[in-house]
Amino acid sequence: MANSTTEFTSKIENGQSGGVEPPQGPVACRKAFITAPYTTDTSLLRQALEDRGFVPFEIDELPSKGRSIPELLEDCLKDVDLVIAMTGSADTDEQSVHRRAGFSHDETQFHLGYAAALKKRILVLVPMNGSRLFGLPNLFFDPHEATRETIDQWIDIILKMPPKLSPRYTDDDIKLTFPLGLKADDFLAEIRGRKELTVEDLKKIFRNVFEACGIDSMFTAPEMITPGRPEVDMTIFSDDFVPWIGTPLPIEFDVASQSAAELEDHQEQLARWVSQIHIPWGLLIHRGSVHLSKEQTFRHPNVFVVSVERFIASLKTASPGEFLRLWRNRRVRGIA
Repeated sequence: MANSTTEFTSKIENGQSGGVEPPQGPVACRKAFITAPYTTDTSLLRQALEDRGFVPFEIDELPSKGRSIPELLEDCLKDVDLVIAMTGSADTDEQSVHRRAGFSHDETQFHLGYAAALKKRILVLVPMNGSRLFGLPNLFFDPHEATRETIDQWIDIILKMPPKLSPRYTDDDIKLTFPLGLKADDFLAEIRGRKELTVEDLKKIFRNVFEACGIDSMFTAPEMITPGRPEVDMTIFSDDFVPWIGTPLPIEFDVASQSAAELEDHQEQLARWVSQIHIPWGLLIHRGSVHLSKEQTFRHPNVFVVSVERFIASLKTASPGEFLRLWRNRRVRGIA
């Protein structure tokens, strides 16, 4: 028994799948730690990770040798490249069954806290009726409809996010955004020189705007997939939005609204979307001269609404992170 345990541990430490023979072809060298409530089926997740060159494992696959959970977690997390958590449902009947069996959803959250303290790259998969975990990338899903395709999409999303999280991560590694400077005038001239702008035009322009501000991780629909939900026009990720705005930040573009009422309808649609996906803030950028009143603004205070020209003009001297934090602080203090 001791020999088999030693062999299993050796496989994990050398980047091979524990308990099964490694697949033929290139030897996997990246490790993925999976944490999930007991009785959760992680087989599809494991397959998807293995196909991407990861060795997936869970804490109970390592020999305990009388060590405490924090000691085991330290061994699990010291050199992993990715942590994926599947949190429990908010279904009280399900949780009560687990509690009676001696299982706890709190263990997954404890593992996540430990991983976050070690600054690991983390993805949290949350059932649609579950609760968002503050400060971590959350993707909401229907566990009854989860397929290999959707799991592939989730993993691809987290792998495209900024790779800041590693055991050697320091404050110097944080990628902050920065102002456009004189480039703002060029973008404004391009926009003012067009009589008509489509949503696709704005996607292209703002992809260039955000890249010029130091944001190099973004998706435009249909790249950003949320199963079963209509897509927003663009989603951006940045260290500079953490912790107060959060990341990702979904963005919608509006080129059609001719009145405050129409603009408010679009704001409401985005507010409903971020609520369904459990993302804290959204940004609606519109082309036009209409404005929302304070009363209209605070019907959906977690959706920022700004015109194309005002936003770009503001980015001449302020970074996106600074601009959005200022707006966030005004909103939570009741200022439109």
